[in-house]
Amino acid sequence: MPSFAEPMANVSIATGRNTMLECTIDNLANYKVAWLKMDKNSEPTLLTIHTQSLLQDNRFRVSHNNHRQWYLHINNVQISDKGYYMCQINAEQMQSQVGYLDVLVPPSVVESDTSSDTIVDERQKLSLRCRASGYPMPSVTWRREDAKEINQGLYGGKKFHVRPKIKVQNQLVGATVNSDVQLECRCEASPKPLTSWIRSDGVILLSSDKYEVSEEHDSYRTRMTLKINHLDDNDFGSYKCVAKNTQGEKEGLVRLYVHTSPHESMVTSGNDLSAPTGLLMDRNSHNKHDMNGGANNRASRAQKTPHNTSDREMSDTNNQAIKLHNQSIASMVCLLIVWSIITNILFTI
Repeated sequence: MPSFAEPMANVSIATGRNTMLECTIDNLANYKVAWLKMDKNSEPTLLTIHTQSLLQDNRFRVSHNNHRQWYLHINNVQISDKGYYMCQINAEQMQSQVGYLDVLVPPSVVESDTSSDTIVDERQKLSLRCRASGYPMPSVTWRREDAKEINQGLYGGKKFHVRPKIKVQNQLVGATVNSDVQLECRCEASPKPLTSWIRSDGVILLSSDKYEVSEEHDSYRTRMTLKINHLDDNDFGSYKCVAKNTQGEKEGLVRLYVHTSPHESMVTSGNDLSAPTGLLMDRNSHNKHDMNGGANNRASRAQKTPHNTSDREMSDTNNQAIKLHNQSIASMVCLLIVWSIITNILFTI
C-alpha cells in the first residue's frame, strides 16, 4: 500500500516569485496523485490529476521524480494563491496530507494617502502622513537621514525646503605673498543650493590657473572652498561665499590679510630698536655742525688756550653752584609737603 514518506512542508514566498510544493510517497505503484486547493468558504478546487492540469491557468503544473517525489509548481505567485494545498493518493483507501502556502507582499507606501514633498518656513508646525501596505502588515517608523535633531534634511524620504545658512569658521585668514591659500565656507540648505565666490570688486570667481573653486555635498550640507594660487598684493581683501536656492539667499564674508613672515618680522623688530628717523636726522645735523665748525673751534682753542681753560673752570663752578641751589629748593619743597600732611593729621585728630 502507498504511504507518505514524510510530512508536507509549508512554503513562504513573495508575490511575483516562482515556488513549488513537494509531496513524497512510497510504494505508489499504479495509483494516481492529485493536487487540490483548499478554500475556506467553498469546496476544494481540483488542480491536477497525476501529470495532467485541470486549470486554464498555465501558472500551475506538475512534475515528479520516479513517481516518488511529486511537485506542484506555481509560477508568478499571486496573493490569491495563498492557502492550504492537499496532496491526495487515490488508492483503495484514500490518503492525503496538507501544506500551507504563505504569500508575502513586500511593504510599500500608498502614495495616494501619504504626504508629498512639502515646503514650509522655519519654525512652522508641520504634520506628515504615511500609509503603508503589505503582508505581513508593515510598521511605519519615521527617521531623519542623518539622525540629527535640526530642522532640515530628509525625513524618511520627504524633503524639507529650507533657506540657506552659512557658517564661516575662519573669518580672518592670513597668508604671505607668493604663497597659496584656501578659504572655506559651510552651508546648510535644502534643496541643494547654487554656490559662488565673489571678490570685493564684484567679480564672480571661476576655476582657472589663479583660482580653484570646489564644493562637496553631504545630504543637505555643502562645503565650499576657494583656493587662491601665488598670492600677490592685489589678492588681499574681502571675499564673499554665496549660497542660493528656491527658499532664499545667504552669504558669508572672509577677509584675507597679509601675514608677515618670520624673517620680515625680525627685520622690522631690528628697525624698531634703532633710533627714530627724526632722532637720526638730528644726530646727522649735529655731526654736520661739528664737522663744519670743527676746524674753527680747533683754531680758536689753539689761539686762546689759557683763556679757554679758565672759562671752562669758571663754567664748571657755576654749574655746581646752580646744581646745589636746585637741590636745596627740592629739599625745602619736600619738607613743606611733609609738614602739611602732619598738620592735616593733627587737625583731624
